[in-house]
Amino acid sequence: MSSAGVHSVVLGNPKYDYAASLVDTAIPDKFIRWRAAQQKPILVVGSAHETDAIVLAQSVHSAYSVWLVPHDLKEASKLSNAFNGKISNSLTDEPQDTNVLLIPEFGVLRALYTLADAVIVGGGFGKATHNVLEATVQGKVAACGPNWQKIP
Repeated sequence: MSSAGVHSVVLGNPKYDYAASLVDTAIPDKFIRWRAAQQKPILVVGSAHETDAIVLAQSVHSAYSVWLVPHDLKEASKLSNAFNGKISNSLTDEPQDTNVLLIPEFGVLRALYTLADAVIVGGGFGKATHNVLEATVQGKVAACGPNWQKIP
């Protein structure tokens, strides 16, 4: 633009700029202990909805320790029900090797992406996939369900 005589300034993208600022987010010690206790790679499912949990529970996920972070904390029990309640809970259990860990806590997802070996961003098996930027700025490939078109 400047070469055409138009004054211009690169402003950035506020969503990306915010996500990029999260790269050095401190990881709570208890999740470092949960990570150390796992025998399998960790699959973090961030902003998970019930439909995401149902699809995962019915699919082959036994190669991972699945960490479910609910999109809405009030819906946490529905995620647990999808796995027939056979899961650990980050609020009530001590760190241990687990096939599924429910993390019904607010504000920890961005730090958990750092610990992940694989990431699924929730919502895509329902209305729309949620923000993939927080996972991708951590250098993770973010998979999602088939309904991603609403989120550019």
